[in-house]
Amino acid sequence: MHSEYPMLDGNQVKLVPLSKEHSSELWDSVGNNPEVWKWLRLPTVPNSQVEIDLLVQKAINERDRGERLPFVVVNQSGQVVGSVSLLGFNQESERVEIGWVFFAQKFWGRGYASKALKLLVHYAIQELNAYRIQLTVMEGNDSSERMVLKLGFKKEGILEAYLKKVDGTRCDVGLYRILKPEWHPNEM
Repeated sequence: MHSEYPMLDGNQVKLVPLSKEHSSELWDSVGNNPEVWKWLRLPTVPNSQVEIDLLVQKAINERDRGERLPFVVVNQSGQVVGSVSLLGFNQESERVEIGWVFFAQKFWGRGYASKALKLLVHYAIQELNAYRIQLTVMEGNDSSERMVLKLGFKKEGILEAYLKKVDGTRCDVGLYRILKPEWHPNEM
């Protein structure tokens, strides 16, 4: 993947390449709200600015190794409302995964996540030449499942006991994908 990548500008959100400077904005926006973090693959809930700094640095390190393209999601008012990433790019198979999707709870239900994912899928298809874009959604995260289905993703199945959650329990995830010929962003 590209170590240099652009800001993606949409109607209501911008995806800005993640930098260390975004760490405090992410903490201010998301904080240690367990409702936000319970849907991610984290060993523990971040409980301080220092722990968010470590997550941001991890994302930057993965970007520098070509493993991930992390973005912050910025609304029209200039507020950081969340974060999304592209990762697991397989150039031979023209496949990429969307992951590390999280938004501050006060911004849930406002369409920011769907608009951010729409920008990511468009970028993956147009700029990275991805044919298949996939993502996983933890079972029980019904609002995220409805959103990805509305965007045109198809549910391929359930991966049982796929993740270990913060509380130590195992959970299933749904595997979703969209293929390049199925992507019709103007119809949404």
